[in-house]
Amino acid sequence: MVEVLTTNSPFLRYLNNPPWIKDISFRVSVHFKAGRIPGHVDREEWGSITYTGALQPTGFVLEPITFPPKGFGPPAMTGMRTVAGLSDSYYWSAYWGGDSLVAERALTLSSTHSDLGGSDKNVGQIAVQAFIKSIEKQRFLGFPNLRTNSIKLRGSSFQARTADGDILIGNVLSVSNDLPLFLRYHGEADSAAITTIHYRYAPNNPVPDYFEITSRATKGETQTNWIEKVEFGVEPSLTKGYAPSMFFTNLDTFDTVIIYSNGNRYQLKSKVGMVALPDGPMPELPHSIISRKMTLGILIFAAVIGWLLLRQVVKREKPKL
Repeated sequence: MVEVLTTNSPFLRYLNNPPWIKDISFRVSVHFKAGRIPGHVDREEWGSITYTGALQPTGFVLEPITFPPKGFGPPAMTGMRTVAGLSDSYYWSAYWGGDSLVAERALTLSSTHSDLGGSDKNVGQIAVQAFIKSIEKQRFLGFPNLRTNSIKLRGSSFQARTADGDILIGNVLSVSNDLPLFLRYHGEADSAAITTIHYRYAPNNPVPDYFEITSRATKGETQTNWIEKVEFGVEPSLTKGYAPSMFFTNLDTFDTVIIYSNGNRYQLKSKVGMVALPDGPMPELPHSIISRKMTLGILIFAAVIGWLLLRQVVKREKPKL
C-alpha cells in the first residue's frame, strides 16, 4: 500500500506555522559561469556558497561566508565581508572590501518609511528583499513565504496560499514515516511553472536538513540546499531589527554611502551632502554597489533623509551572540 501524508505529519505542522530563525547556517549549490564578453560563457563549474543569517519578526540579516571560486568574480581579500539586513527603519547592505587600508568599503541605505523616501522602486530595497527571500526559502523548506495554516491536504494533493495571496496547487509523490520525500507544486495562475522538491532527513529529525529544488526560477537546473545548523525562536532583545553597527564597529571608515529614495539614487559626500547619481543597472551584491573610491573625513549630511538614516544606523547596539 502506498503511504500517504497525514494531516498530523510533523512536516505539515511545521510548514503551517514555521518558527522564526535566531541563527542559521546553510549552503546553496551554484552554477558558476564566467565570460569575457557579456552573454558569452567561457568557463563554468558547479560549486556552493555558504551563508549565515537570521530571520526575526523585527528584521533580518544574511551574510555569505564563502565566495565564488577563482575566476568567477573579484578575488576574495582577507577580511572581506558582505552583509545585508533589515532594521525597523531601513533596508541596508554593507560591503567591506578587506582589511587593507586601501580596500573599498560601501554602505547602501533605503528607508522603509514612505515619508522618508521609502519606495518599492528603490533598487537598494529590491536587492535586499531578494536576500530575504533566500533565507525565507530555508525557513519554508523550498516553498515561498506561506500564510499561517494555509496548507490544506486532501489525499496526496494539497493547496496552500502564499503571503502575497497566490494559490499553490501540488501533489505529494513519495512519503516515508509520514514525511514527504518528493513533492511538486505550481501556481494556480500558471500550471506550467512546476516546482519539484526532494527532501532528506537527519535521523530523528522531522524537519529536512537537505532539499533539492528544480523550477523555472532555477532555469530547470537542480539547486541543492543544505541546512547545516539552525536555532529557532524569537530573540526578545531584538526590538529594532538588525543594523550595520551590529556587524561593523567602524562605520566612519566606509568611503561610499549610497542612499535610495523615491526610486532615485544619491551619494553622500563630505561637506556637500547628497548628490544625485545617474540611473544605473540593478546592483548584484556584493561588488557592484561600489561607486568610485573616495577619501572622506567626517560625513556632514546636508540632506535630512541621509542624516536621519545614518543616525539610526550608528545608534544600534551590538547583539549578544
